[in-house]
Amino acid sequence: MHKRVTNVLKNYCWLVYVEGNKILGYAYADIFKNRSAYAKTVETTVYVHHEHQRKGIGQNLYKALLDRLMEKDVHVAVGIVSVPNESSIRLHQKLGFKCAGHLREMGTKFNKLLDVELWHKILSKEETNI
Repeated sequence: MHKRVTNVLKNYCWLVYVEGNKILGYAYADIFKNRSAYAKTVETTVYVHHEHQRKGIGQNLYKALLDRLMEKDVHVAVGIVSVPNESSIRLHQKLGFKCAGHLREMGTKFNKLLDVELWHKILSKEETNI
């Protein structure tokens, strides 16, 4: 985890939600794809401890992260959600993300293949030439 935090902080921020002396959640953005064409696109991650979900922590962290990304001139944020995960999907929808695709058997957790959905949000008002 230390290496991941260090790498993220080279370009973006890592936000942490602490209550007392316990970390309840975090949010960060990182490089989406290491090619110059994607320089203004980031992959976002939000984690909230399972005992503290549905309290607004994830939404507050994500909003703060998106605000900071807009200040850094990021154009698109991409959230990659392991599915099924209704609470994460609802969070992305609340924050204005749109589902951009469903990919089968892209990852594993607990020795089980998982599908993922790509959720994206255009952050800047920049004109596109596409």
